[in-house]
Amino acid sequence: MLWMFPLAAAAALASVQLPAASVVVDRDRDGLDDRFEQRLIERFQPRFFVSASDCAGRPSSFAPDVVEPTPVSQDGTIYARVFPVQRPGEPGAWIEVQYFHLWARDCGWNSHLLDVEHVSALVGAASAGAPARAWTARRWYAAAHQATICNASHGARAESLDAVERGPDVWIARGKHASYLKRGRCRWGCGTDRCPDTAAMQAGALVNIGERGAPLNGAYWIASARWPLYAQMQSDFTPAVVARIERAAPDNIVAVHDVGKMLKAFLLGTGTGARWFLQIIGR
Repeated sequence: MLWMFPLAAAAALASVQLPAASVVVDRDRDGLDDRFEQRLIERFQPRFFVSASDCAGRPSSFAPDVVEPTPVSQDGTIYARVFPVQRPGEPGAWIEVQYFHLWARDCGWNSHLLDVEHVSALVGAASAGAPARAWTARRWYAAAHQATICNASHGARAESLDAVERGPDVWIARGKHASYLKRGRCRWGCGTDRCPDTAAMQAGALVNIGERGAPLNGAYWIASARWPLYAQMQSDFTPAVVARIERAAPDNIVAVHDVGKMLKAFLLGTGTGARWFLQIIGR
């Protein structure tokens, strides 16, 4: 009868309800497991350099479970979003990861409450089912005065930034908070951005905000009309943007928009002209 003990033990073990690792948790309904999204967010988190003299301090955390953005603490919290994208003509699977640094206020020219800026990564793998460690960044994008006449948003191949397996260094303009992939670009836009006395920001929480129609972690303030966060939650890697990055020489960081190109070149040459212009357009 001793031979029956192994069988009984096996039967008992089979009856134990163990957690199923294959069960997908997709609360933001984008087709990606939320735990996988968090691993990607952590894998590619940029290192932000912030001015010690920025009047807004560091990016803020915002109260959860409310519909209007309510700053809680200038604690360096970074909010992120992960979503699948299609890349026709490029093999494998593709995902975009966005990192939003959200501020209690903009304290540059024409200062205002609340400020939204971000950087994005286009990451790829051989297949959609690949584990987080198998995904690598291919291209990076930094938003700088996006959707304005001073748009200086730019991008680069990930290898140009030493940011294939990790996030890049990102410099934040004092007061206006535009994102730059190289400190030397920090006077672009309309010529008023500066990145003085910057130091690597102490990392705060890294929070997944989910999708527009299905926010995570209480980020119901996504859709508030008080800031442009909802509008910025779209892919930064349009075919035109990717084409510009790919046409660039190796190691180059390139502007990806031509908005006001000649005007910005003029304003870069005169701080007075830039101040006058920004006062006129109210940015």
